[in-house]
Amino acid sequence: MAIAIHRLVFAAVLFVTATSTTGCLQKCQQPELQSFRSVVDAQWRLVESTDPAVAGELDRFNFLIVTFGRNNSGTVHKVVDNDQYNDPVMTLQWVPEPSSKLLRIKYTLTEDGSDQGTFDYKYTLNGELNLREVGTGYLFRYIPFKGVVDPDSNCTF
Repeated sequence: MAIAIHRLVFAAVLFVTATSTTGCLQKCQQPELQSFRSVVDAQWRLVESTDPAVAGELDRFNFLIVTFGRNNSGTVHKVVDNDQYNDPVMTLQWVPEPSSKLLRIKYTLTEDGSDQGTFDYKYTLNGELNLREVGTGYLFRYIPFKGVVDPDSNCTF
């Protein structure tokens, strides 16, 4: 009987330890309390994607920053190993359709000017920006960019 109680207590301690170590990961950045009215109101950090070609490259220290300009142009900057590149890796031209919540974005590599394609996205905008590509259904979740994350932080977006 005493062995059974010890096993039960041991199992409970293991459960509490497991849930407390994974459940207590802090946010890398506090969520935005404000809702954004326009995509031009912030620089956007890509933190999650269902596109397998993109998702495998994303983590706390490797990501893209998208900036939408008021003149319907914009840039994509890259952060690799927590180093933010000064020059954009891509430029973009974007056309919004606010009534239908659609964005059409054309991407161009800055290195050689090659066209990377034009994509249509359904978007939602509140404290973060979510783009769902119409053709594939891939989701791209962005949060306002507040800077790179400290390398010794243990956090999640």
